Amino acid sequence: EKQVIRERSEDEVISILVQCDKQSKVTDENTMAMLKSYSSIENRKYTSLLESMTIAASGQNVILLKGSVQAVINRINESKMNEEIYWFMKETMHTDKVVYAIDESMFKQATATFITKMKNHTLPEPMHIEKYVKQENKEESSEDKVFSIFGKENVEVI
Repeated sequence: EKQVIRERSEDEVISILVQCDKQSKVTDENTMAMLKSYSSIENRKYTSLLESMTIAASGQNVILLKGSVQAVINRINESKMNEEIYWFMKETMHTDKVVYAIDESMFKQATATFITKMKNHTLPEPMHIEKYVKQENKEESSEDKVFSIFGKENVEVI
């Protein structure tokens, strides 16, 4: 199944930066420094991606990562992987924040525009950060499993 890769526009990056602060960044940098201790086999796919990035900015609900390898940035921003990283960060690293990734040049460009907008008092509203919600997996009955395999029209329940 084709994954949707969400590229961030400069305006989106600025609306993320608006809600970030230095204290959150320091806290999250300390958390990210612990990544190596979480690199078990099942977590490796997350830790290897995150280790190659640095925190550009961080806020109450968001971590903005920057990096130079576009393939890694794309992978982090893929919808399915992004959700998996969110749950890894929340459940394993106890950090309940959505992670976005951009490249170094986008960060420089957005930061420069941010400073100009701040001086002109034209900063945008903070972007609404939508955290992921666990989908409840309802238990499938034996009947439902049979229907899904053979099709409801081909099964007669006696």
